[in-house]
Amino acid sequence: AERIAYVESIGGTVSKDIEALDTAVVNVPASYSAAALPESPVVVTSEPDYYVTALAGPLDDPLYPDQWALPVIGAPEAWDSLPADLPPMTVAVIDSGICAEHPDLVGHVASGWDFVESDEVAQDAFGHGCAVASVLAASHNNTLGIAGVAPHVQIMPLRVLDDRGLLAPEGVVAED
Repeated sequence: AERIAYVESIGGTVSKDIEALDTAVVNVPASYSAAALPESPVVVTSEPDYYVTALAGPLDDPLYPDQWALPVIGAPEAWDSLPADLPPMTVAVIDSGICAEHPDLVGHVASGWDFVESDEVAQDAFGHGCAVASVLAASHNNTLGIAGVAPHVQIMPLRVLDDRGLLAPEGVVAED
């Protein structure tokens, strides 16, 4: 009853009542801002409801529009400011390996090591390392997948997780 009275007193309307959270979404007249709402014991906090839109990007990677964080962190501007002759930087990804033949990673995979099988082929049977490497170094504008945050880097895959994503102590073989 107090909430209804307060909403009516400010000329607002409840657009959504979220009973599980004891919360209401209220539309208020444009003359109010979040800071200008009259104080009341029924108001714990208020904030504007912002519109969120999907961003279409300048890249032709089909999943780039879903990568909302890249424009937020200024990645496209950073890419544009990189010199064309920037030498590649090697970044170690310590995870479950890498999908060395993935088309979005071709040309971005340096030599690494598989600590699980003690060889130079750090092939990812679990998938997590491949995902991490792609977020970091996937190629841009190749009509495939995503755009990596740092597409100029070389990934050095260091596989320490097995095909179930587990790290077994040295000398211990995990059984199913």
